[in-house]
Amino acid sequence: MQEDGSEDDLSYIKLINYGDKVVTNRMHGYLRMRIAQFLSVIHPTPHVIYLSRHGQSEYNVLGKLGGNPPLSPAGQEYARRPAQPLQLSRWHATRAAALSLSLPDAASVGSRSGSPRVYRNLDEIFAGEYEGMTYEEIKKIAPSEATLRSMDKIGYRYPRGESYFDILARLDPLVHELESYHEPLLLVSHQAVLRLLYSYLMGKPRHQAPKVEIPLHTVIRITYDGWNPPYEERFVLGPTAKGIRNDGTIDEGVLEDGQTNL
Repeated sequence: MQEDGSEDDLSYIKLINYGDKVVTNRMHGYLRMRIAQFLSVIHPTPHVIYLSRHGQSEYNVLGKLGGNPPLSPAGQEYARRPAQPLQLSRWHATRAAALSLSLPDAASVGSRSGSPRVYRNLDEIFAGEYEGMTYEEIKKIAPSEATLRSMDKIGYRYPRGESYFDILARLDPLVHELESYHEPLLLVSHQAVLRLLYSYLMGKPRHQAPKVEIPLHTVIRITYDGWNPPYEERFVLGPTAKGIRNDGTIDEGVLEDGQTNL
């Protein structure tokens, strides 16, 4: 502070009335500007974020990594279901991964802002040289890589591919946008990406993210604000594992729908 009481020589950010007015001074440099940008969009209004994996794909049935395969019959059925029990047509906006298997789920919901916005940031982790392979196949041809992955799943990077840390980097712009919304938002993406988003929204340590369960054909609703712990609800829309045969077709005789609050 200067002799006259001013603070012009200091670097600071002032938030007045939770972002109604933002004052920055001497905030030079990339990191400082990113912090200022983030603080300028946060607000105390409750956030409602819906997370959903794409419907089951043919690679899910076969246990293969990555790729952009078509949906299985069970996945196609899920893509037709989400909008009905949750009244999802009420949301403000929908964001979907760019891979085509995510788009039917997002398109079935729609939003008040029109068609879903496609974000490559939401694409699945890229397995590099191991795209289209199963974990068992990787263990056979590259046992050392399988061992490295088992030792540090969040830090392990597939050869010529990505790690969880790479996903964190590409999710940064999306998180800034997510914090600015005042109305519900639906994100349709893939397991690894949603594990990280879920951990961020629920305030969980990032090293726990690879262990988070994000089941297929389930919508997760997370509500949070600046005052209370985040609250999670899971809506099982089906078809569930009990109602899906090994080839991805549906057993119509199995009761599938239900809801679990956690």
